[in-house]
Amino acid sequence: MKKTGLAAAGIIILSLVAILVIVVSLLNAAPPALPAPAINHTQTKAITLTPTLTATPDPCSVENFQGTLMAFDQVSREFSDAFVLAQNTPAARLSTVIPDMQKIRRRAEDFAVPPCLTTLKEHQLGFMNTAIDVSLLLYSSFSGDPNQTLTQEQVNGVVAQVNQLMTQASDYARQYQTEMARLLGVTLTPSPSTPEPDDASTPVETSPAL
Repeated sequence: MKKTGLAAAGIIILSLVAILVIVVSLLNAAPPALPAPAINHTQTKAITLTPTLTATPDPCSVENFQGTLMAFDQVSREFSDAFVLAQNTPAARLSTVIPDMQKIRRRAEDFAVPPCLTTLKEHQLGFMNTAIDVSLLLYSSFSGDPNQTLTQEQVNGVVAQVNQLMTQASDYARQYQTEMARLLGVTLTPSPSTPEPDDASTPVETSPAL
């Protein structure tokens, strides 16, 4: 009986040893535990992209507007040539010249200018409108229509209107030249005054040129 108890105790001890060996083997075979991710308590700085600011060119600076000014003045010179041609064309044939003048005026109206050239454009269009008005007045009054007969008083009235319009055109041309000189930084040389004619009947004035 005593031997049986000892044998049983030995078996239990061997079983415990075997279980311990198996546990140790399993622990050695298990993959190493991964370290827990470290928690960074510092605040993450947001990345802010600052756009690069590009300065907008000033359209009214000297280096930028001179090209526009020259192209703008070219339209004025072209109109002046057409107006000189109109003044050397018989009134009855002005219908062939006036459309060209109107076409150039439309180009001037559509010509985009910076704010510093607004005054110059106003003088330019004032001259063009007045020149076209005087040409239309001459054509409508002296077109050679046999059904249209004017008295001397009516002729004198037309001449007076023509001279008045030509004076306005001269004023616009002078203002245009003055503003042009100011923009370019040059000084205009005043033109010699034209002596008044002795004859009381004032002829139609010659064309002012831009």
